[in-house]
Amino acid sequence: MSAALGFWAAEALTLVGGIFWWIRPANYHPAYCRVDGAPLRRSVSRAELRRYAVATGDANPIHQDHDAARAAGLPGVVVHGLLLAAWFFQAAARFRPGPEPLRSARVRFRRPLRPAAAAVIGGRVAGRGEAGTDLELALEVPGGGPPLATAAVRVTP
Repeated sequence: MSAALGFWAAEALTLVGGIFWWIRPANYHPAYCRVDGAPLRRSVSRAELRRYAVATGDANPIHQDHDAARAAGLPGVVVHGLLLAAWFFQAAARFRPGPEPLRSARVRFRRPLRPAAAAVIGGRVAGRGEAGTDLELALEVPGGGPPLATAAVRVTP
């Protein structure tokens, strides 16, 4: 398998909750994503949300049914919070690739992300120490105001 094909296969499998991370080849190392440099860009369609819901067993109607989401006080169908968290973890793992790149994480969901919206995950290195490197990440929609979600992630040294 070519490196490019392996990379895109890994990216596609990330949509099902990062399952690939546990079944990846031993020599797989995703491309570096400098947290303080190039941001990670993601988007998900409603069809992909349906597949994610089936794969994860999350059948909450706010992720699939517009009327149910509106009845819950949301602007419409919204992206799964755990999928957003997986995107944060993917960005952090690219900062420090390897078999066990993440030491700990805290994610705060502030506003919902709508399907098909272009999301950008960027951040900065908040500190370095013997216990690892602390990253402060934010998920934003370009031109959309404050972050939709934020994360504090510690990657292994």
